[in-house]
Amino acid sequence: MNTAILLAGGKSRRMGFDKRFIEIEKKTMVDYQVEKLYKAFSRVILVTDDKTLFSNCSCEVIQDEFEGIGVLGGLYTGLKHSASIYNYVLACDMPVINYNYIDYMRNLLQKSLKEYDGLVTKYGEWIEPFNAFYHKNFIYPLKYGIENGQKRLSLILKSCDVLYVEEEIARGFTSDWEMFTNLNSKDDLKKYLQSEEYVMNIS
Repeated sequence: MNTAILLAGGKSRRMGFDKRFIEIEKKTMVDYQVEKLYKAFSRVILVTDDKTLFSNCSCEVIQDEFEGIGVLGGLYTGLKHSASIYNYVLACDMPVINYNYIDYMRNLLQKSLKEYDGLVTKYGEWIEPFNAFYHKNFIYPLKYGIENGQKRLSLILKSCDVLYVEEEIARGFTSDWEMFTNLNSKDDLKKYLQSEEYVMNIS
C-alpha cells in the first residue's frame, strides 16, 4: 500500500482550460498533488495521455495505454505498472488529500481477513470512485470492461468484491465532503480557493 496513482488525463471541457496546470501555492495542480502524495506514499505514478507535458514532474510518469476512453484506461495502466497489492488512486482535479482518511482505509485493508478488489467510499446510493484503494488484480475486470465497451467505473465495481465505507463514517473525517472535491469548472475552482480547507493548507 505504498503506491499512489494520480490520473491526469481528461479534456477539461467544463473548465475551459487544462486544469492540470491550475496554479496552487505557486505550483501546478499536478506538482502540488504529487508533493503531497509523497508524504504518504513511497512511490507515486502519474498516468497521462501526453507524457511530454510532464517531463519535469518529480514522480514516475506513464503514458496511458488506451486512448480516448477516460479513467478506465488510466486506472488500468497505473495498476499494471504498480508493484503494490493495493494502490491509492486519486484524480488530478481533486486537490484535498486527507491523510487521516488514507490511514483509516489502510488499516481497514490491513485488518481484513480477505483481499478485496477495491475499497471505495459511498455517497448515499452513489460511490466516490477516487480517493480510494484498488487491488492490483482489479486490472482484469477493468480490461474486460474496456474490451466490452464499458465506460463507467461504477458499473464495473458492481460486479466486483468491493469493501465500502459508508457515508456517515466518511463524514467523520470530512463533514463537508471536502476531500472528494472535484474542480470541474471555474466556479468550482473559485469556491475551493476561497474555502477554509485551502486557507488552512497555505497557512
